[in-house]
Formats: sequence, structure tokens, C-alpha cells
Amino acid sequence: PGEERCIEVKTTTRLGSDFFLTANERQVLTELGDLAWLYRVVLDGDGSGTIKKRIQNPMKLIPEDSQTPVVWRIKDVI
Repeated sequence: PGEERCIEVKTTTRLGSDFFLTANERQVLTELGDLAWLYRVVLDGDGSGTIKKRIQNPMKLIPEDSQTPVVWRIKDVI
């Protein structure tokens, strides 16, 4: 109540499954520090969802070894 939050929402069909952050999302979450919040939402079969976790300053709390780069940008070279 009355506090500013910058929220990134990540949805999955079950808690504990992997989720993805873009390079930009990761950078912004890092820069925002304590203003940044990550909400983990689990989707139900009907498309509704339930917030299962709220994590303040997630990039401070998510260990580096839990983060794996999986996408590379390729400039137009062909």
C-alpha cells in the first residue's frame, strides 16, 4: 500500500518449472534493485492464474548458476 513496485510477471503451468527472462528484462530488474518485483503466476486449465510467489529484487536473490543464456541475437550477416 502506497509503495512503488515495478512488476515483471512470469506465468507457468506449475510452480517450480523453468521460466525465461529476456536480456532486457534481466537488465531492467537488476537496475531497479528493490523497486523490482518478480511475480510467479501459475495458470489453471481455464486460463485463470494464481500468484504463487512475489520476489523483491529478484536478480539479487536468483543465483547466477540458476541462470542459463539460451538465446543469441544474430545480426544480418547473410
